Amino acid sequence: MGTGGTILTSANGSMWTPQVSNLTDTLYGVCTSGRHFVAVGPRGVIVNSNDGATWTPRPPNMLVDLWSVVWTGTRYLAVGELSIIMTSP
Repeated sequence: MGTGGTILTSANGSMWTPQVSNLTDTLYGVCTSGRHFVAVGPRGVIVNSNDGATWTPRPPNMLVDLWSVVWTGTRYLAVGELSIIMTSP
């Protein structure tokens, strides 16, 4: 995850492949449930992927940045500025 919507994937941790995120925003955090991936960023950007290669923007976009996301075992939990906490359904 990184600047300009950069997403890189690797099967072995040594060789990395860029993926298309269709984003220009910097992504701040990413996690996986083992089956799905979620990344978060500025202005409430949330993108998800089933394979790590194809990423889809998801609502909500908001005025506050989301800094990190974790998988709790049952849902995704994202945190951001102004002490915002969001969970997936």
